Amino acid sequence: MRTTGYWLLQILPFMVLIALTAVMVIEPPQLRNLRLGAFDLYQDLRPRKEPSDGPAVVVVEIDQDSQQRIAPWPWPRTRIAQIFDRLHDMGARATGVLLDLSEPDPNAPQRLLLRLPPLPELNAIKARYSGWTSQDKSLARAIARTPSVTSFHATTRRGTKLPGRKTSVDAPAGIADELVRLEGASGPIQLIEAAAAGNGARPPTLPAGQVTRKLPTAFLIGGRIYPSVLAELVRLTRKTKRISLSGPAHSPILFGEHAPLGTLQIGDLKIPTDRRGWMMLHVSPDRPSRRISAWRVLANEVDKNRIKGRIVIVTVRTPSTPRWRTPLGDIVTEPVLMAQALEQILQGRFLSRPAFAKDLELAYVVLISLLMIYLLGRVRGYAALFMVTAAVLLMPAAGWAAFARYGWQIDGTAPALIIIIISLASYAAASARRQSNRESLMLRFQRNLPPKLLSQIVQSESRAPPAEDMRPVTSLQVMIREFDELVERHGAREMTLLTRRLFSPATAILYSHGGTLDKLTHGRVQAFWNAPAPDEEHALRACRAALEIMSTAARLNERLRTEGQEGNRPPELDIAVGIEAGECFVGDAGVAQRFEYSALGRPVTHAALLARQSRFFGASVVLGPGARRDVPMLAALELDLLRQSGRAPLPIFALLGDETIADDGAFKQLKTIHEAMLAHYRARRWAEAQEALAQAREMGGGRLDALYDLYSGRIRAFRNAPPPDDWDGSTPGGDQA
Repeated sequence: MRTTGYWLLQILPFMVLIALTAVMVIEPPQLRNLRLGAFDLYQDLRPRKEPSDGPAVVVVEIDQDSQQRIAPWPWPRTRIAQIFDRLHDMGARATGVLLDLSEPDPNAPQRLLLRLPPLPELNAIKARYSGWTSQDKSLARAIARTPSVTSFHATTRRGTKLPGRKTSVDAPAGIADELVRLEGASGPIQLIEAAAAGNGARPPTLPAGQVTRKLPTAFLIGGRIYPSVLAELVRLTRKTKRISLSGPAHSPILFGEHAPLGTLQIGDLKIPTDRRGWMMLHVSPDRPSRRISAWRVLANEVDKNRIKGRIVIVTVRTPSTPRWRTPLGDIVTEPVLMAQALEQILQGRFLSRPAFAKDLELAYVVLISLLMIYLLGRVRGYAALFMVTAAVLLMPAAGWAAFARYGWQIDGTAPALIIIIISLASYAAASARRQSNRESLMLRFQRNLPPKLLSQIVQSESRAPPAEDMRPVTSLQVMIREFDELVERHGAREMTLLTRRLFSPATAILYSHGGTLDKLTHGRVQAFWNAPAPDEEHALRACRAALEIMSTAARLNERLRTEGQEGNRPPELDIAVGIEAGECFVGDAGVAQRFEYSALGRPVTHAALLARQSRFFGASVVLGPGARRDVPMLAALELDLLRQSGRAPLPIFALLGDETIADDGAFKQLKTIHEAMLAHYRARRWAEAQEALAQAREMGGGRLDALYDLYSGRIRAFRNAPPPDDWDGSTPGGDQA
């Protein structure tokens, strides 16, 4: 009986599948991090390629080297203006101003004078320079020469002045609610802001060292939509005034993200975003060629081709500037990351996670898991390993192909991990089923099969044939003639012990030749071949087993002759064997309370008939026509044609030996004379039959005297009373006298 533990193992794969599917739907942080790690691996395997002529976006940094060579930060606005003038002269396509310009120039004369003591003699000088703005004006003029975007930091503080907008952002109702919501901003002074062609928000500050996989394209500040610096720079390069937000290109079926926002459109360029308006980054390896030290620009030590036709971001880099980690593992500043994003947009290499991605991943997990649960219960070894490996690798391979071709982020890692877990659970359940089936096979077939064959069937996980399985088999029946009379004469106990002495070695012989034991009762042993294990030489094995059993019975009778005393000696056993081959039903022929593996069919009844009829012919082993057809190499002689009601005559044969005897010249000669005798007999040539019979008797050396006595009597009878005209040489079955 299968235990509760067994049934728990059977439902374990389904329970695990339900639990893990729910985890995929909920998507806890651990699973999300695993998925993001897989997407980082995709980028690591296929990073974005830079343009062949170098970076399309470069960063001019007022770095430590520049500050050591020229002056500590902050620099006068006039010097910063020189940078923008040089960039314009070298043909910069557009510039991004990522500098803190929220206050007037701290190096302006009026600000320096304010630091002087309040002396009367200085008041006139202070009054003269109190309105001095030439430094900020110089920077504004320089910024205005090239399409430039100033930047501002959005804050959560209310009451701050809202920055000016250089463009409006169109968005249907409800979409803006998903954007990053802020209340105020800290932007450049009005003079500089007015000079720029664009004005955009900078990304919020992230924790240092965090992997940055996306950047915002728009914000909701004080109830108004503002583009990011990134979106504004793209707008300037597209020479358009229009920016709009719209829904995603794809919609989920069941569990995907139902996002109202999915696209930022700048002119005719559509940038895919997530529901909050953030675009996913596809970065290239960080290279020094993307960064240019500001002092080199001021000193005219920069190749013009590094600037001409490119977008330039101007920024300050100090040791305290926050660094972010890219998906490739590079540690970069915000301007460099923004330059990567701009270049990605210019190349049109967008990444997105389609809304149907989660539905696809879930469908794959459920369908493949169910397939694994089904198949792993039926296959083992390398086939099972191949299936699991293919199932585990298929989704990551599909995710990689989708990334490489379409820029889609479809997770293959979590589904692969779940498939592995499901496969392990399925393997445990299948192992429990196999063990249960082994035990069932052992219990069912231990009476029928030899231990070696049973072990092979169990190890190979063969199954018993279905309840109605028709297949060719060879049936063999060993019987002790006049067994009931022997029991009456010698007693049941003694005959039981004597039968055991014969049938124990006989059963071992049957097992050794691959036979399946069917029945053992009332002085009879019934066996068959070619079931449950297939055996192409089933008839030959049955005949060899019969010859060996007869030799064993002969040796037993020799011992019995020497046992006991005169008058108290155990009886010798007269053994007969019938063998026939043909189609039989093989399977469970028992009842609900007991499994009984058996073979039923005409070959089984014919084998029993041949064993009974053998005594009339003086033969020990009698073959039916099916068995004889399958063993033409063995030594056998035809005995008779048995006529059965409503059926064609049944030719029967005496098995006299193996291939050695069949190849012996004396036997071949005997067979020729014997077949001639039968031919004369069936043709009613009585004299010729009698003459051939005499020759065969002499050649047989007494072994076939009983058979030839039978035919001699028939010939005399037919000479006196000829058979009817329709006689075909056959004899009624069961009446051989």
